[in-house]
Amino acid sequence: MKAFVVGATGVLGRETVAELRARGHQVVALVRTPGAERAFAEYGIPAVRGDIFDAAVLERGARGVDAVFHLATRIPRKPIPKPRDFEETNRIRTEGTRLLAAAAKKAGAKTLLFQSIAFIYGDHAGAEVTEETLPLEHPLVRAALDGEQTTLDSGLRGVVLRGGYFFQRGAFHTEWMAEALRRHRLPLIGTGDAYINPVHPHDLARAFVRAAEQETPRGVYHVAAEPVEARVLYSEWARRLDAKPPRRIPYWLARLVIGEFAKMAAFRYRVSSQKIRREMGFRFEFPTYKEILDSLTAQ
Repeated sequence: MKAFVVGATGVLGRETVAELRARGHQVVALVRTPGAERAFAEYGIPAVRGDIFDAAVLERGARGVDAVFHLATRIPRKPIPKPRDFEETNRIRTEGTRLLAAAAKKAGAKTLLFQSIAFIYGDHAGAEVTEETLPLEHPLVRAALDGEQTTLDSGLRGVVLRGGYFFQRGAFHTEWMAEALRRHRLPLIGTGDAYINPVHPHDLARAFVRAAEQETPRGVYHVAAEPVEARVLYSEWARRLDAKPPRRIPYWLARLVIGEFAKMAAFRYRVSSQKIRREMGFRFEFPTYKEILDSLTAQ
């Protein structure tokens, strides 16, 4: 298989390129800088330079490939981002996806795979949510859902993987949370009974490659490890860091500090990944928060 990876320099993109190469596939990467182009060339990976908003560049990258991976985002590197900080990511997921889908189809690709997010649901009182559960109607998730629909309506074999919340050593937000836990500055909202639906990017990358290889899966799939309550995850993480247990703050105070994100962080739902296990035979290498924490805190 030959794959065109858009977002190849990101956390998930790097893992996906490595997984594709490890499994013997050819890769073409989309990069935005000469430095990234040189870095990929050193590993024998051809790259096209430009961005996701340049149709000609996308068509050149997708020419002669079997599968196009849309893994591009521009998540703000801020501890407490504001909604406006996601404007570029929203544009990548909406306008960028439409341009990439058109380019992939014009270039003759067969499959388009899109990275979406599993944290798109409202409060379900701790109940399990599946791919059939209706998403939350909210501006913060609207662009992801738009990108999903573009992928499914592309006329190609569209596969959407809704990934859980990333935890990976060296990633900006993971390192920020670890340091905040060490300094006793990462509080639990309310009782801490909201569920975290985590995923190690390595598992999500493996799921993307598996979906591309099998050729029959299409539609939407969750990719998240076993859900865990925030108070369990962060308390255990703090213990492993020899830090104090996280303190708790009331919901009203969290709303004052981080605004609308506090509302979404307090939602209680457990993401089910049974569909990808059942239909693709997928198995997680990091199936629970414990294995994920092992990877974060190993010496």
